Amino acid sequence: MKYESLYKLYRKSEADWKKRYEERFQHEFTVHLPIAIKEYNRKVSFPAFYCYAPEMMSLVLRIYKETTEFIKELQPMPNVLLNHLMNSFLVDEIKSSNDIEGVRSSRREIKESLEQFDSNRPLRFHSIIEKYKQVLHVTDEGVSIRTCEELRTFYESFLWSEIEEKDRPDGRLFRADSVDVKTGTDKIIHQGLFPESTIIDTMTEALRILNDDTIEVPIRVAIYHYLFGYIHPFYDGNGRTSRIISSQYISREYHPLIGLRLSKVIKDNQKKYYDAFIITNSEYNRGDLTYFIIEFLTLLEATIKNAKELLVTRVKRLREAEKKLERFVEKNQITDQVIQDIYFVALQASMFSLFSGATKDEIVAVIGKSKRTLDSKLKEIPSDHLVVTKVGKVLHFKLNVDILKSC
Repeated sequence: MKYESLYKLYRKSEADWKKRYEERFQHEFTVHLPIAIKEYNRKVSFPAFYCYAPEMMSLVLRIYKETTEFIKELQPMPNVLLNHLMNSFLVDEIKSSNDIEGVRSSRREIKESLEQFDSNRPLRFHSIIEKYKQVLHVTDEGVSIRTCEELRTFYESFLWSEIEEKDRPDGRLFRADSVDVKTGTDKIIHQGLFPESTIIDTMTEALRILNDDTIEVPIRVAIYHYLFGYIHPFYDGNGRTSRIISSQYISREYHPLIGLRLSKVIKDNQKKYYDAFIITNSEYNRGDLTYFIIEFLTLLEATIKNAKELLVTRVKRLREAEKKLERFVEKNQITDQVIQDIYFVALQASMFSLFSGATKDEIVAVIGKSKRTLDSKLKEIPSDHLVVTKVGKVLHFKLNVDILKSC
């Protein structure tokens, strides 16, 4: 049975709405939170709560099932393709999260910053990329944010260089003044909590929920995601900060590639995403967070499916190209196994590398030989078989796929 929001039930029948609210609020499987939810420009607030609805638990089970299938698809995936997916997802995630907030950026700009991340040049998005790279290498110690002080430190390291000075927090930890949340037409739809003492108290409770191991991870991430938007602790960067924190906890529980796809799926379902906030904030919804949790879990399930579809499509394309390369190798009597391996790595780089190709370090890691052996074998490969590009002092290699056209 589909869980209907109290907001929607009010539209159908006020009498039934009151009855259903009491049933939900008093149910033995309802969890009550010490947080009050109040709609903008309304006088009455309502205690927050959520119900362990069958639809919610079904989504949790489906999410774990989809994750298992996704990881199974990942297991035979070549390293070059895996690295490509990670970089590609990283660029899409940053671009999508920026787009949701109306922050101007381009895939090319983010890609160039990522490609030159280890250089000494001052690049835009450097701190954002650095934080998202942590999503790829998440550890139990590195992911948790348990206090308001840790959240403020995270915010500074993540977004400080991207926030205009006038919009940086001016309180002890968060903002000292009120803030309005507006639509694209400048209509105020929400006001963040105020004063800062209320922000700190409510965020402390939200962080407690986020790190409560007795609650299933996707449920507590969903609750925190909503509460972060409701509290709105900063003048600017709230959405981007809440999404990367959600991505990090999801990455730890499921897989980094899933965490790096969340903002892209949210961007593709932006109206549904914002409507879930608006409905949950409404006084007619009376503090029931269940609807938002279900909508968030639905987006998370779609995120896993989206990541799996992209993976399957790329692997299929790779297998088709590998068959052509096998015929090319046989036709040209290339019997040296190390050289064959170099060709296959170069093929993967030509098809999927986000940058200029595979570096010598990447090729060596795949073929399991020394750099000296690699250099020796590269000299035996005809120059027109590889596309070699120099980025800074580093050489990158791709296969010239034109050589496969007759195969």
